[in-house]
Amino acid sequence: KINCKLLIHEGANTFSHHCICLLFFYQINSQDDKGVLVGNWSGDYTDGVRPTAWKDSCSILRQWYKQNCTAVEYGQCWVFAAVACTVSRALGIPCRVVTNYGSAHDTNSNLLIERYYDEFAEDLGDDSIWNFHVWVESWMTRPDLKLGYEGWQASDPTPQEKSEDVYCCGPVPVRAIKEGDLSVKFDAPFVFAEVNADVVEYITLRDGRHVKIGGSTTEVGQCISTKAVGSDEREDITHLYKYPEGSEEERQVFEKASHQNRLIQNEEEPGVHVKIKLSSNTMVGSDFEAYAQVKNNTDAKKNCRLMFYAQAVTYNGKLGETCGLTELAEINLAPTEGGKATLQLLYSEYGKAITQDRMIKLAALLVDVETKEFYRATKTLISIGAHISTLFELPIVPLQQACQTYGLRAGPGPLDDLIRPGINF
Repeated sequence: KINCKLLIHEGANTFSHHCICLLFFYQINSQDDKGVLVGNWSGDYTDGVRPTAWKDSCSILRQWYKQNCTAVEYGQCWVFAAVACTVSRALGIPCRVVTNYGSAHDTNSNLLIERYYDEFAEDLGDDSIWNFHVWVESWMTRPDLKLGYEGWQASDPTPQEKSEDVYCCGPVPVRAIKEGDLSVKFDAPFVFAEVNADVVEYITLRDGRHVKIGGSTTEVGQCISTKAVGSDEREDITHLYKYPEGSEEERQVFEKASHQNRLIQNEEEPGVHVKIKLSSNTMVGSDFEAYAQVKNNTDAKKNCRLMFYAQAVTYNGKLGETCGLTELAEINLAPTEGGKATLQLLYSEYGKAITQDRMIKLAALLVDVETKEFYRATKTLISIGAHISTLFELPIVPLQQACQTYGLRAGPGPLDDLIRPGINF
């Protein structure tokens, strides 16, 4: 049961592979009509299935069919993409799942991720950078476009922003993204920003003024990956989406994309440099320490204030509870010298704050008391979880008699079902 109202956008004479993709990618999410999946990023999945619990796409599609096309609960980006890939292949369209690490979500289409913070480091902006985001590529011709734009087409069934009044994104030629041709259908500016946006950070002062405190041209679009053909190895396809950072081709692409706000790299070091590091004996699932290292790069004495804190964060950049905080009213830095502030992360605190994504974001905000200049550093810790160790005292027996079976589940407590022989994770 496919909703065919998208044909209105294309016209009866241009029905082709890309139009089919528009139809069923639009149908994967339930944001508009009777789609297959309901998206849920709230952390509460009590009336459905946790997105991380799905093992395959077919069970989702069967459940949707048995429920008379009532949307299945719940999915997030990797689930939407996996279902879209399965449906594509079932229809005979070659398809693969793609993961973009450091994926930008540009809400105002200016090809910039603008982060605004108040003087207490509270995030005020709508733009975000997801730790990762997943979409699909489909291999097809594009008779509606000029030659050279056939081949892999990027499409995103995850409901993020509306395109042509419906929640779907693409298909857009991957080649067009690499060449910065943002006039190509469909949604080229949004996909281009996902892999190429620059980051600019501002502090919003009490009088309403915005003070630029930093940014990055390399944070977005890292290690774009897919599964290698014939193996379970990761294949890096970043080069298909963008030219090497800093290359002549990359600069030409940004000019072509009319990216007038691209950051100008400053060869000189900032007056004060802030960097976050972890203690060498850090072990996840236990107490550990993080350090904000501050360096005065000038010949003048610096009197600064520092706020160093930790917050739970989801993979799509949504900040949660604060789980660690250090405030220093004053840091005196002699010329060309440095200092260090310590933040202790207690498992009794961050263990209750982290979500199913098991991520913590560390941030240090430093302000020069005299010049009112701000400096900021961040670091995201991923896969925060308990350390598991086992110790067995067993007699020496032949290998075929020494097979053990283990079952792992989320959270404490006994397993609900009997684990059959084998290795289950």
